Amino acid sequence: KRENITTGGITLNGLLGMSGMFINSRVFDYQFVDQSLLIVKDMNLDYGHSLPNDGEGGYIKVRGFGTSVNIGIQHFYNYIGQAYKPGMGGMKLRKYRAKIGLSLLDVGFVKFSDNAKTFKFSNVQTIWPGFDTTKITGINNADSLFSVKFFNDQYASQAKSGFTIFTPMAVALQADFAIKPMFLVNATVVQDVQFFNRGTKRASQASLTPRYETRRLEISLPLSLYEYNFFRAGLAVRYKWFVLGSDNLGWWPGGYEMNGLDFYFGFKYTSDIYDNGRFKKGKGGHCPAYK
Repeated sequence: KRENITTGGITLNGLLGMSGMFINSRVFDYQFVDQSLLIVKDMNLDYGHSLPNDGEGGYIKVRGFGTSVNIGIQHFYNYIGQAYKPGMGGMKLRKYRAKIGLSLLDVGFVKFSDNAKTFKFSNVQTIWPGFDTTKITGINNADSLFSVKFFNDQYASQAKSGFTIFTPMAVALQADFAIKPMFLVNATVVQDVQFFNRGTKRASQASLTPRYETRRLEISLPLSLYEYNFFRAGLAVRYKWFVLGSDNLGWWPGGYEMNGLDFYFGFKYTSDIYDNGRFKKGKGGHCPAYK
C-alpha cells in the first residue's frame, strides 16, 4: 500500500560540563607604541572560566551540569512499509519516493558552578610598560594581573561566581530521494543559530550525498560545503552492522585545499527480528531499517 505519513521525535539529553571558558569582547581599542609598551584606550570585555587552580590537574573533572533537546519532524511520500520487512530485499522495493525533514538541534545549556568565576572590564583604560616581558604562570595569576593593571586591585575585576554556556543550536533541513530502490540521494542544510553571546558555535554547511543501499551493503559519497565555503569530499561504507566513513578525506579527490581530516565508525546489531507477532532469528537478522 502506498501512502504518505508524517513522523516526529524529541530527544532529551543530560549534559556534563568539564573545563569551560568564555570571552566576550565588545570594544578593544589599543595601540603598541613599541613591542614593550601597550596602551589600551578603551576596553569593554567580560570573560569567565571553570578550570583547575594554578598547578592543579583534573581538566576532565565534571564542573557543571546541563540539558539539551533535539526536535525533529519528517514526511514520507509514497511510504512502502512492506519494503522494511525482513526477507523483502530481493523484491527491490522502494521504501519511499522521498522524505523531507526539519530539525531543531542542540537547544540547551551547561551551567558551570565548580571553581567558576566571571570577570568584567567596562570602559577601562591602562598603560602597560614591559608588556613583552610579562610572565603569566597560570589562569589565576592572569586574572590577578589583569585586574591590577586595569583597577590597581587584584580582586576588583571579579564579577560573580558561576556562568552558563549554551549549546551549538542549529536548524537542519533534509531531503532524501529514492531514484531507484537501491540508489538514493540526500541533500542537507545545517544552519547555525546564535541567540546568546556565551555559546558554542556550530559550523553551518550544505551537503549532497548519493548512496547505494541494500540490506547488507551501503556505500555513500558525502560532498559538502563547510561554512558554505570550503568544499569537502568523503566516503562511507556499511557492511551489515559495521559502519566506517569520513566526511572529509582531505586529500581526495585532490582538487581542493586540505584543511582537515575526520573519520567515524560505528556498530549496530539486532539479534532478533520482530515479525508477525513473534521474534525470528536467522539470515534476516540484520537491522530491518535496511533492505
